[in-house]
Amino acid sequence: MLISFEDPDPPATDAGKPSLTINRTTLFGELEPFLMSAYALRSKAAGGPNAGKELANHIARGAAFLNVRVQSLTDLLALV
Repeated sequence: MLISFEDPDPPATDAGKPSLTINRTTLFGELEPFLMSAYALRSKAAGGPNAGKELANHIARGAAFLNVRVQSLTDLLALV
C-alpha cells in the first residue's frame, strides 16, 4: 500500500472478483494508526464513502508492484 502511495496517479479500480473481507485492525495490526494517517495524507477520499474501495485499490496496486519486482529476499531488500 505504501508503495502505491508513491505514485501520484490514483490506483486503477481492482476488477478482481470480491472475496474475503478483512477487518482493518486485523490487517494492519499495531501499525493501523500510522498507515491510516499515511492514507489520509495521500488521499482526498479518506473518510468519504469510497474510502474503503480506494484503500483496497492501493493495496492491490502495491501487491501487484511487489509481485512483479520481488522474486527473492534480496529483491525485497533492494526496495528498502
